[in-house]
Amino acid sequence: MRVLFIGIYAIGAQALASLIRRGLDVAGVVTKPDESVGQRPLLALAEERRLPLLAPEKLRASSFRRSVRSLNPEVIAVAGFHRKIPAWMLTLPPRGVLNLHLSLLPRYRGPSPWKWAILRGETTTGVTIHQMTSQFDQGAILAQEEWPIDPEDTGESLFHRLCPLGAELLAQVLTQIQAGTNTSRAQDERLASYDPAPTDDDARIRWTRPAREIHNQIRGLHPRPGAWTTWDGTRIRILRSSLGPSSVSEDPPGRILRCDGSLAIATGLGILKVLEWQTDRQDDQSSGSFPPVSSNLLL
Repeated sequence: MRVLFIGIYAIGAQALASLIRRGLDVAGVVTKPDESVGQRPLLALAEERRLPLLAPEKLRASSFRRSVRSLNPEVIAVAGFHRKIPAWMLTLPPRGVLNLHLSLLPRYRGPSPWKWAILRGETTTGVTIHQMTSQFDQGAILAQEEWPIDPEDTGESLFHRLCPLGAELLAQVLTQIQAGTNTSRAQDERLASYDPAPTDDDARIRWTRPAREIHNQIRGLHPRPGAWTTWDGTRIRILRSSLGPSSVSEDPPGRILRCDGSLAIATGLGILKVLEWQTDRQDDQSSGSFPPVSSNLLL
């Protein structure tokens, strides 16, 4: 069974490696035209295996269509691609187009589901392999695997935990399809949810919210786009935090209560301890660069 692989960066490199370990016939690799550090493992693996490598500027270009058709794929496997797969590719392979998604569909459809799972206080998430359709993340589910979210997980650490899990599951499903043993089930639309990529406004801390919600916001959006607040015209990125007492404070939300290596800040419910931060004016953590005790951060 000839597999055309589409992917980028770490998730793409790990998924491609899993397909190769399973002995699947990878007909070629499609990725983005990017030779940055994050792309190097994928590019190196494709070169090492002497796989045809396509890095089109436009997926609708006629030259790209001809190149893909010449590879004669029976199935297309996608892991972390940054653009919508066009209709002509969805209908090209007889066994369809499979996608690796980093959530338990139909919940958390969208481009950054692992971040939203942390923001929403979830304790478990997982990975899904599903058939691609013209609608984002809405095709039939072929396989799923659950994964616990550690209380210390950030968006970055959870992503790196889910990538190898999903890579192995994608290869397993392709092996089952090749053997004719795979089954599928429709997604339950009653359980569906969708979240876009987090915006700068999503990353702005509202100190009137409970400390736990802000803590999850800081975890989920680390390192990008990074939760932030402001004081005296300076943007302050909060990199790491922990929860303090959960009782209601008499101080207004955003008030800095204590600075003793960490910072205790009043919220709408409970105290948040800020352990590490950056400002626009200074790259490294520095208590001297943070507003003094009794200052109010902007809500």
